[in-house]
Amino acid sequence: MLGDAGVPGEPLFSVMVVGTRLAPFRVASVRVNSARPGWSCQRGDNVAEAEASRRISSSRSSQLPQLPPHPRPTIARSPLGLPFLIISYYKVLMRRAGKHVYAVVTGDLVDSSKAPATDRDRVLKEMRSVFRSVETDIAGLGDFQIFRGDSFQTVLEEPAHALKTALLLRCSCLLQVGLDMRLAVGVGSVEYRSRKSVGEGIGPAFTLSGHSLDEMRDPRRLVIATQDDAVNSEMNALTALLDAVVDGWSTNAIVTVTKRLHGKKQQAIADELKISQSAVNQRLAVAHWWAIEAAAERWHTVADQLTRKT
Repeated sequence: MLGDAGVPGEPLFSVMVVGTRLAPFRVASVRVNSARPGWSCQRGDNVAEAEASRRISSSRSSQLPQLPPHPRPTIARSPLGLPFLIISYYKVLMRRAGKHVYAVVTGDLVDSSKAPATDRDRVLKEMRSVFRSVETDIAGLGDFQIFRGDSFQTVLEEPAHALKTALLLRCSCLLQVGLDMRLAVGVGSVEYRSRKSVGEGIGPAFTLSGHSLDEMRDPRRLVIATQDDAVNSEMNALTALLDAVVDGWSTNAIVTVTKRLHGKKQQAIADELKISQSAVNQRLAVAHWWAIEAAAERWHTVADQLTRKT
């Protein structure tokens, strides 16, 4: 039933609710409560009351009051304004980035200055080809940035892949560019990573990688530096032995090991090289592939331990 809008407790209008076989037809009468703003609902008695309410409602529809506008929610604002919010959000991102352990790989070509200037374009082209081939096999490997002519840097989100990445880079460079590489892997937290430039990164991983490359002396070609002195001592010995092993590889050994690092099985390698599977096995034995696998497995374990410490 429709009553005067200003009379509290008077029904404003009624709505018929269609029932089912399990419930009879009922009516909901909506009333205005002036003591407590809002709408209150009361069930009617039967369908007849609904019909009477409908007839009265149609005769007084012009008296139907407008509903009060719903209040808009208010948003609390920082007294210091938007810059304060941006800085606070940036600090949160910095803290989150610092909790993850990354591997930063910095390297350069050995004796690249001895190459003729006319060969410079070819070297850079082959370097980019090497980077692309490695990126396809290593999960979480960022883009490579070349700087100072023959130096480069990249970031690995999974430090456990750092040793495989370094070996792939060195072998591929020896085959495609014809020059050797020096590689320094820094493992640690990263406080800031730039989307535009790898070299703009900030954090212990970048510092360890850059300083290790600057301090590297012949005949070393690979160094892994972390924030743990005990791990550094072990990795220094392990990478020194790896350097000695790789230095003794022939071109055939480098080709075979590179394909094995890419995850290819011996029979697949034999088919590509058009040699027997036993010949592939012999090349891997001469290259001390078993020692490479043992070193990679040990580094994987150490990297997992370093990651869990954070």
